[in-house]
Amino acid sequence: YLTKWMHALDLVSDATGDLKYRRWALELAHIAYERFTYTTPANSQRMYWKMSIDLSYPLVHSMGQHDALDGYVTYQELHHKACRSSRLPKALYLEDAIAGLLQMSHAVNQESDDPLGIGGMLSDAALLAQLIVENKETQSSILLSSLLRKAYKGITRLLHTDTMRYPAAYRLAFRELGLSIGLHGVSQMQRLVSRHAGSFEEPIELQKRLKSLQAYLPLCRYIENFWLNPNSQKSPTWSEHLDINTVMLATSLEPDGYLRLSL
Repeated sequence: YLTKWMHALDLVSDATGDLKYRRWALELAHIAYERFTYTTPANSQRMYWKMSIDLSYPLVHSMGQHDALDGYVTYQELHHKACRSSRLPKALYLEDAIAGLLQMSHAVNQESDDPLGIGGMLSDAALLAQLIVENKETQSSILLSSLLRKAYKGITRLLHTDTMRYPAAYRLAFRELGLSIGLHGVSQMQRLVSRHAGSFEEPIELQKRLKSLQAYLPLCRYIENFWLNPNSQKSPTWSEHLDINTVMLATSLEPDGYLRLSL
C-alpha cells in the first residue's frame, strides 16, 4: 500500500502546486525500494511482502504477486513527473529502481482470479496507458496488452466460481471494490487508445482486448449497489474492515481521482 501513498502524494502536489509532496513521494519510493528489495544468491532481485514498521527486518519473506508490477507503474509515474520539473534534484530520479521492479514483475506469474488482484492489474493498466501516451514509449504496449489479457482471463475464471452471489457474510467488500475500481479504467483506456493510436503498438489488438473487458462493466454497478445496501453493511465482514471498505467504495463511486496520472 506504500505505492498508494506515493500516488496520492503525487496528485496532492498537482492539486496544490507544492512540490514538497512530490518530493515526499520520491523519498518514500527510494527508501521503500532500498528496504523491501534484496538480491538472492542466484543474483536475482526479490521483494519482501511485509516489513517491520521501522523497516529493519522482514515480517513476510514471500513476494506479493503484483507488488513489483504496482511499484513499476507508480515509480514510472513519479520519475516522469520529477524529470519534467527543474526544481527537483536528479538524486531523486528512479531509473535504477524502475529497472529492478520491471525485472521482478517479469519473474512472477501475474494471472489471478482474485477480484482485488484483477482490479489492481486493471488500475495499473489504466495508469500505464496514460504513461505510454505522455512518454511516447510504445514498447510498454506489450506489457499493457498482457495485463488486459490476464485480467480478462481472471474475471472469466472468477465468475465461474459464483462467489459474487454469496451472502455478504462470505464476501470481502474491499476485494470486490478493487475489481470495480479497475473496471472503471476500461472506458478511459478505450478513449486513450482511440485518440492516440499512434502511441501504441498494435492498437487494434488493444481495442479488441478492451472491448472484451467492456462486457464486464455492469459488474461495477452490481458490486457498488450490493455494498451500498444497508443490509450488506450489517455484515461482520463490512464492519471488521470498515476503514478500507469505505475508502474503496468511495473510490469506486468516484474513480477518476485515483485512475488519473495527473489532475
